[in-house]
Amino acid sequence: VAWHPDGNHLASASSDTTVIIWDADTWQQETILSGHTGSVRSVAWHPDGIYLASASFDQTIIIWDTDTLAQETVLSGEHGTVLSVAWRPDGAQLASASSDQAVIVWNTDTWAQEAVLSGHTGSVWSLAWRPDGAYLTFASSDGAIIVWDANTWQLETTLRRHTDSVWSVAWRPDGIYLASASADQTVRVTPQVFTRQPCYWLLGGNLPLWQWKDHRNLALYRPTCSNLAFTSIPFGLNADYLVYTLSGRMLASGVILGGLAMLCGLGVILIRVRHKHAI
Repeated sequence: VAWHPDGNHLASASSDTTVIIWDADTWQQETILSGHTGSVRSVAWHPDGIYLASASFDQTIIIWDTDTLAQETVLSGEHGTVLSVAWRPDGAQLASASSDQAVIVWNTDTWAQEAVLSGHTGSVWSLAWRPDGAYLTFASSDGAIIVWDANTWQLETTLRRHTDSVWSVAWRPDGIYLASASADQTVRVTPQVFTRQPCYWLLGGNLPLWQWKDHRNLALYRPTCSNLAFTSIPFGLNADYLVYTLSGRMLASGVILGGLAMLCGLGVILIRVRHKHAI
């Protein structure tokens, strides 16, 4: 189901191959859209409400003109069941996910494929654009969440927060947190630190700390660095800095003494290196 942006209509998808648009004042059926030959798995309204996208097991996406209720276009090119569709917040692109383990990004001016994003080893079940449109996130039955830079279509990071299939992902409206729901019976909330420039990288002696063990990147943030906002500081410290892995796990917090960062939880003195980018 999906609400029209003005809140006056609700669209519902069905296994009977149709899409129904409901009047939100009377809760009566306003129209039935027919055109798919397989179950309809997902519906999504254009941010301006001018189009409705429906995704189906028939491996197509139909774009419906909401003024005429006619088909604007039919998008094909998927090699599996289309499981989810999501419009970029500015309406410039439409992303579609399928059981073929890939996501297609469609240009909504030409309806041509703009990018094909791969990396999962299982069906892609859910898509979510960060509210500012800067990142596209999708979740898969392989248990991973992949985040893509929506300006370059480069891989930003892969989050492995679950031990089973990830069914759904959603950004908080301010873009600070990403929530994910999984078949492992957990919902996990990840800070969006993987999309932010760190204040410093963590170094120990002459070796980067992230090369010592599992090659996971670590970055050092001020609580207000790069527009990050934290309402509480772990360990009860009035901390100047917070340390996170790019998967969003908080490792330590600390203060600056004599120009050196002293961190509780890591027991290290950090050499300060500015403006390396978190990839």
